[in-house]
Amino acid sequence: MKVVCIKNGIEVIVDNNNELDFIEYDVVKDQIKEINYLENNPNAKIEIDLSKPDCPIYNLINCNANFENKFHDIITEKNFVL
Repeated sequence: MKVVCIKNGIEVIVDNNNELDFIEYDVVKDQIKEINYLENNPNAKIEIDLSKPDCPIYNLINCNANFENKFHDIITEKNFVL
């Protein structure tokens, strides 16, 4: 599954995983490893809109309902802990 970052409508290349601006990218990549088996569409993609870094927006593209539900459960848990 592809995970990409968007900032101000433009896809951003994440080339330095240690950069704090892209910590959300790393967190999502790690968390979807647990649920990746739910999605078998090779065209499925998660876009993380970082235009407002304090409030990322997740766009799930070509993902099935089971994956979307589980993803939102995980993200809700993560935000509750933070």
